[in-house]
Amino acid sequence: QNWPLLVFLVLPFARAWSPSPLLRRRSAPFPLPSLPSANIPDGDDAPTLRALLDGRPLLHGPLASLGLLDSPATPIQRASLPLSLDGSSSLLLVAPTGSGKTLSYLLPALSDPDARALCLAPTRELAVQIAGDADSLTGGDGRAVALSVRGAGRPEADADVRCWVGTPTEVGDALGDA
Repeated sequence: QNWPLLVFLVLPFARAWSPSPLLRRRSAPFPLPSLPSANIPDGDDAPTLRALLDGRPLLHGPLASLGLLDSPATPIQRASLPLSLDGSSSLLLVAPTGSGKTLSYLLPALSDPDARALCLAPTRELAVQIAGDADSLTGGDGRAVALSVRGAGRPEADADVRCWVGTPTEVGDALGDA
């Protein structure tokens, strides 16, 4: 079966950057032009995740149970979600830890029931955290998320898996064994 595949790489270097989110859009190989952050609504005008996910109700239940559905989206989410949800842009998101980058990547990937996502994280700890967030967004039963990190065992090939998270070495080993 051929599924749309979304691949994202999470890098933990954003702490050294300024606290304002940086959004880069790529429709051609390089350079990556910055999108102006001045056009990102803020304060009372900031949209909620419900508004940004309009027409994609698949994640409304999980987001509501986490208390996030009607909360204002973070600046990086407000800037990235409209571009990534329509599928027309490749994005590089750079923002400080705790700014909402993980949801900025996971929401577009998991809001399409036919899409499959591969997330590569540089450390085991970050991969486990991302897998936990993805599991919370997919019902929390552990069947929709596969985790490939040292010490977690090999994920089973399963048609229910929608998001595969792991470190590059472990994902590469699993692919080599396939």
